[in-house]
This record gives sequence, structure tokens and C-alpha cells, in this order.
Amino acid sequence: MILDLSQLKREGYLLLSEVDEGDLAGTAQELGPLRVDPRSPEPIRDIRPQDLESAKQNTLSSRYGTGAFPFHTDAAHWDHPAQYLGLYCVDPGEGRRATMLIDSRVWALDDDEQDLACRALWATGHVRPRLCTFAKETGSGLEIRYDMDCMKPMTREAHSLKALLEARIQDCKTTQIQWKPKDLLIIDNRRMLHARASSARPDTGRLLKRMLIGGDRNAVLEL
Repeated sequence: MILDLSQLKREGYLLLSEVDEGDLAGTAQELGPLRVDPRSPEPIRDIRPQDLESAKQNTLSSRYGTGAFPFHTDAAHWDHPAQYLGLYCVDPGEGRRATMLIDSRVWALDDDEQDLACRALWATGHVRPRLCTFAKETGSGLEIRYDMDCMKPMTREAHSLKALLEARIQDCKTTQIQWKPKDLLIIDNRRMLHARASSARPDTGRLLKRMLIGGDRNAVLEL
């Protein structure tokens, strides 16, 4: 399968239909190497709603159970979060809950706000906390990381930035992905934030497959 990289670059995400599960690894590797977290070393990992008791410690499921997940960057606790996130729908579940996307570029941060985003210090991680910034400048714009369940503002500047970001997220238009079996969603993980919507009914049958793609694969650290 040949990916339309121009659309991914323009929109920050790419949604493909009728993708064969056997093609996942090859398709993902058009973008870069598959990366793994030491806690879950499968390169293509099954993810499904889990209750609080069965979820792994320090995961979103361990905090929110089968409810909605807030907007976040995947692997924000890594030194260099994966460049792309791939999600593949095996079963959308009875709840038919959506995945929601926000494009950080529509926030149109001014020069002072961008400087603050690249300067203010946060701590990330639980087992091995270390300092990071929300954003860094690149030739194509800001690259970001955002996950308030593993990032903590460490300075007055960072607290100010946190309030600014929360306001932008609250006011921002979201894109909703309504899953169908064999859909493959590829997200620019250093540009887009994603979240899991709530479900009006139990949907333990919901099954997605997750792939973390690209970036410095030698920089993975445990949460």
C-alpha cells in the first residue's frame, strides 16, 4: 500500500479504509521503524477498554477505566515521543465510540506563546521523572508533547502555559473518527492530540491495534 504522505502532512492525519490486517506492519514501516514501550513490547499492540482493576499501572486505563480519555500525545513520557501513531480497527465495539483529534496548528500561537511553549519546564514520567518542554521548534513548525497524566508543570511559566493550552483545547474544533472494521488511522503524534470519546453502553468488544512509528527508537524509557 502506498501512503498519501501529502495528505498526512497537510491534515496531520490520514484515514484509510479496507486495509488488510496483514499489511499493517509494512504500511507503518513506510513512515519509519516500529517502536515499542518496555511495558508492552509488542510492535502491534491490542488495545481495548479495560476496567480500573485490570489495567496496567500508570496507564490511561488505570485512571479512567472504560470511560473517555482526555486529549494527549502517545508516549509523551519518552525522551522523543514516536513521530506517528497508527490505530487499526478490528471491532468498533457496541458503543461505537469515536476517536477525536485536535490539530495544534490551529491554535496559531503568537511569537511570545511559542517561546513560552519551547522554554517552560515540565517533569514527565513517574518511575524516572525528567525534565522536558511542551514544544520544540522545527523547520516545519512546532513539535509538541502533551499528556497531563504524565506531565507536571514545574515552574510558574509552565503553569501559565498549562492554563493557556487547556483554554485552547477547550475552544478548539475537533475531528471525530467514527470507526469501521479495517479502518487504519495514522496520526502525526507530534502535531495532533487525540482522545477517546465516552460510550453510552459497555463496549468491551471494541478492539483497536496500536503502532508507534518513527523517531529515535533508542530513546525509549520506562514510565
